Amino acid sequence: MEWKDETSYGRGERGKVEPRTWATYVGRVRIVVTKHLRHGDEWVSHCHPLYNKVPLGTTSLEIAKIVALEKFLQKVGPFVHASQMVKALLLDEEEE
Repeated sequence: MEWKDETSYGRGERGKVEPRTWATYVGRVRIVVTKHLRHGDEWVSHCHPLYNKVPLGTTSLEIAKIVALEKFLQKVGPFVHASQMVKALLLDEEEE
C-alpha cells in the first residue's frame, strides 16, 4: 500500500520540516493520517464520511498508518459482511 505525502507546506518549508499529512487510497476511499494542533505529537486519522479526527494513540508514523487502516476496517467491516450475505442470498435465489 502506497502512502503519499500530502502536507501543505509553507513557502520554503519543503525538505526542511517533517511531513505532517500522509494519505492512501483503498479503492476510491481516501484514508489520511495527519498531525493536528489539538493533539500535539499524536497522529490522528480521518476518512470522510466514515470518521473525522480520530486520535490514533501513537507518535510513530508507521504505527499510525497501521492503526488508521484498522479503524477503517472496523468501520467498513459490517458493510462488507452485509454485502457478502446479500450476494450469497441472491446467488441462492438464482440457483432455485
